[in-house]
Amino acid sequence: MAMWVKEIFDAYQHHAQINFQQYNIVGHSVGAKIALLVATLADISRVSIVVSLDPIDLNPAEFTSGRLKLADATASLCIAWDCAGGRGISERSSPRAIYDTDPDAVATFVEFKDAGHMAFTDNGGGLPGMLMRSGSKEGNSRAHAEALELVKRLLVGETTAALTT
Repeated sequence: MAMWVKEIFDAYQHHAQINFQQYNIVGHSVGAKIALLVATLADISRVSIVVSLDPIDLNPAEFTSGRLKLADATASLCIAWDCAGGRGISERSSPRAIYDTDPDAVATFVEFKDAGHMAFTDNGGGLPGMLMRSGSKEGNSRAHAEALELVKRLLVGETTAALTT
């Protein structure tokens, strides 16, 4: 899937005749893992910023197995995760496990207290979010609002130097 993302940007650039040298990616859950894969494997030189909201390293495990390292990315990485988790999400594939496997990576790690996996989605993730039921209402609401502000701040061009300290 990471190669598909690269190919989509290649096709868009070709057909729209837009010459962009870099792009940013925001993803949640498996999409957050794909964003990290694009930055560390598929399109290292063009990805500028990745905001990875609660990445889940499953099927196959890439980062927690040690096959890939966050340090391979040249992009500024911001990885946000919840503390409450979600039903069916193994600790071995959690964002915390990604961090623990590569603690020297140049990235910003943001931990949201009392928030669940679906806090980063609109409307709490709909039916899947209701089934997962993790985090408190206040924690989920706070995480959602703060993650949205984080994405806005990064995508409007605020300096990324502060993100990699």
